[in-house]
Amino acid sequence: MTFDAFGLRVASLETLGLLGLVVGYALAARRSFGAVFPQRVHRVELLIEEGDQRRTLRLVLPITLGRSDDAQVRLNDLHASRLHALIDVEEGTAFVEDLGSRNGTRVNARLISGRTTLAAGDDIRVGRARIVFSGEVPWT
Repeated sequence: MTFDAFGLRVASLETLGLLGLVVGYALAARRSFGAVFPQRVHRVELLIEEGDQRRTLRLVLPITLGRSDDAQVRLNDLHASRLHALIDVEEGTAFVEDLGSRNGTRVNARLISGRTTLAAGDDIRVGRARIVFSGEVPWT
């Protein structure tokens, strides 16, 4: 006798029970199964002003800011550290975090320590660069 479960043909009740157990565990431990159950991808827009140059970028979080070629947003500013700051999201809330830079990171003119929550329109200063966080944007 065979049973149809989850689009699969199963040969016994024991196999069906085992399949139910595995699926139940996977759903309960969803964070452990990132490849099977991918987390939502967050894409944000940043307006970056460096001197008289302006550019707008739409990037997927997490985003590193700094002078290094390894940074997703490369800044041409000697006052910025190689990897200066990180913008990411946790539990649906965007934040910026200083990565131990020499000159610090400011949000809305306040020097931050640790993670600082971001809202659309927040002004982030990394070295002399001004980065306006526009928030999450739709995929187009």
